[in-house]
Amino acid sequence: MDNILCYMAASIILGMLFAYVIKPAMAIILISIFLILFLLFLYRKNKGRIIIFILLIFFAGMAEYTWHASFESKFAMHENKEVEIEALILDNGTPKIGSVVYNAETRYLFADEKVYNYKERILFKNYGKFTYKAGDIVKARGQAVGFITKRNFGDQDYNLYNRSRRIYNQFLSRDNELIKKSANNFKIIFLYGLRNKIAGVINSSMPKAEAAFLNAVILGDKQWIDEGDLINFQKTGLSHLLSVSGLHVAFIALMLNKLFKTLKLSSKANGLITCVLIIYYVMMIGAPPSAVRALIMMIVVTIGKNLNKEYDLLASVSFSAILMLIFNPLLIHNQGFIISYSCIYSIAYLYEPVYEKIKNVPIPAFIRKSISLSIAIQIGISPILIYYFQYFSIVNILLNIVAIPFTFAIIAIGFLGVIIGMIFLEVSLYVFAMNYYLISFLLKFIEIVSSTSFSGFYIPILPMYLDIIYYLLLLLYVNKANVSFYLRKWKLQISMTAVLLIMMVCLKYITNDDIRIVLLDVGQGDSILITTPRGKSILIDGGGSGAKGSYYYDVGSKVTVPALRKLGVWNLDTVILSHNHDDHLEGLLKVAEKFKIKNVILPKVPYVDENLQTLIRLSREKGSKLFYVKENDKIVFEENIYLKFLSPSQNIISGTSSDENNNSIVAKLFYEDFTMLLTGDIQKEGENVLLDKDVSAIVLKVPHHGSSSSSTKEFIEAVSPKISLISVGQNTYGHPSNEALENIREVASIIYRTDENGAIKIISNGRKLSVRSVR
Repeated sequence: MDNILCYMAASIILGMLFAYVIKPAMAIILISIFLILFLLFLYRKNKGRIIIFILLIFFAGMAEYTWHASFESKFAMHENKEVEIEALILDNGTPKIGSVVYNAETRYLFADEKVYNYKERILFKNYGKFTYKAGDIVKARGQAVGFITKRNFGDQDYNLYNRSRRIYNQFLSRDNELIKKSANNFKIIFLYGLRNKIAGVINSSMPKAEAAFLNAVILGDKQWIDEGDLINFQKTGLSHLLSVSGLHVAFIALMLNKLFKTLKLSSKANGLITCVLIIYYVMMIGAPPSAVRALIMMIVVTIGKNLNKEYDLLASVSFSAILMLIFNPLLIHNQGFIISYSCIYSIAYLYEPVYEKIKNVPIPAFIRKSISLSIAIQIGISPILIYYFQYFSIVNILLNIVAIPFTFAIIAIGFLGVIIGMIFLEVSLYVFAMNYYLISFLLKFIEIVSSTSFSGFYIPILPMYLDIIYYLLLLLYVNKANVSFYLRKWKLQISMTAVLLIMMVCLKYITNDDIRIVLLDVGQGDSILITTPRGKSILIDGGGSGAKGSYYYDVGSKVTVPALRKLGVWNLDTVILSHNHDDHLEGLLKVAEKFKIKNVILPKVPYVDENLQTLIRLSREKGSKLFYVKENDKIVFEENIYLKFLSPSQNIISGTSSDENNNSIVAKLFYEDFTMLLTGDIQKEGENVLLDKDVSAIVLKVPHHGSSSSSTKEFIEAVSPKISLISVGQNTYGHPSNEALENIREVASIIYRTDENGAIKIISNGRKLSVRSVR
């Protein structure tokens, strides 16, 4: 059996994924391993022993993942309690909204008049007035709060991602202080001293935008890059240039190799010194998975050369994957690890077939090879990139031919400038001047291309079965020489199976009679997506944030739009705005920019602000039809599916603490026997107006985030919901109030909250319903 390391890598990855999905008991896995070892002994001289061995690796992967996944944070028993910690700060921090986030390593925890010797990597979120640097020892009072796993359907599991980085908890603190500036800490001096000096030279020698780019490609520090530039790189498929990936490490190793050859060093000395320097460099930048992968492969190449062994890309990348997963199985949840290895396996399997197709095209050989490489990677990782970013770049293949050499030139000149700048800062300015023009040109070029209509397009996450079919077809194509005999032999069976699968998929969509309602987790705001059986998408509110200035967080771009794409939304049939408060309206501005919307429905009220005017303008520019509704209006989406509007009433409610809230759109959704009451942000005055109407419903979207000014006992009894949904996030208003929660519990309604459950999905065929939540 060829490529045994490749099969081993595939087997261990599948074993770990299987363990993640089914979460088997360790005892069952160990018994299975024992039985397979017994089989391996019995068939040790049989050709089938290889298959048994691969099966053994599969179960070993399951065991390894299950063991590592069982590790819990040492802070778990102290979570959400006021405690005090002493921690070593490991970096210079990343500014966030209202805080600075540091990687830190705890030394002690003080709780219940006891001292615990806890040494653990954490994220230290500092909301206090002091800032720290790598090497500082800090005493902090606050709470360990753990990590939220997911917010919305399709999100990456934030807890598993951090565990893949060996970070098991996060600590929030407003009250903290410096104990000691640890200038003598060897670990900090060794790993961060030089890093800080390099960043200092770059930042003092170049303008902000260009320095930010150079810090990203040399040190892997993207925090200072302008958000617009980040989006431009994503839209052109060049985000990989902004991380220190395997490509960067390979280029730096190549530069060192050329340098040492010029210095007439022997091959062994060249390889050894290069490996040592690259090991130090990878550790200095934080050892991202893609860089570690490139490092292991480089060491394999170096050892192979010294042993006069022929290099095998597939064996090398498989060996590195096995080694990394043995030490950290949770890397299967790390986006950088997945994309990096997908790229290399795409090159290993697809480069040659692609090159064969275009080898006779009359263009220079290096361009032909570059295009083949880009196409191979694009074919191999497109479903993965769509899953993570919901975007497909059309120009990526051609842009890489220009951008990669440009970036390599920038890195080479950047390192030269840094080395000179360590000794003669003034002289290095002339070197960095060349980089300034190169970086400025590259950033401008990418900005222009990303702004064109042909740069790419956004695409929702595709169903998993389509990804599986895609990769199965790709696998068949790559191995067509080996499978062609079986394809001819079993042509009838394969054709019948394919037709049967297509019929099953079509039948699923033809016979689907489920309505799906998703209460998105947009924090302290509202956003509800309704999907009808025939696939129409209706969005009620878009969430948003009232924070402005330096504390502004774009909920629309960062939460609402991605959540919709992850739910498979291509366009929206109808968008409904309940009222014009920022936590309902602001996110719709980004939705209107990114999606085609057929109808926009607004409340017929006299309240207008700047954001509402912007929404109206965007809707008209994109050809959406505008409708204003009041009580007794009705909109039909499909047969038996309609919304009946109960508010705003003919007589506008006025003189309340918030007239906008009390005149929100309130609508009742009907689908055969299923009903849901959508209430916007009405308060008790708005609720009282509705008491003489039919507001009874199976599902209630609780008014105004469960505030104390709403959800009166009389109103909740009138609705008498079986299920109550509360859209709420971290807030200072006391939402949801104990009074509102008690009123809901008194009618025996089951409560779901987005701050505790994440996004919530209601599925109903008009008679029965089911509820799912992200957490």
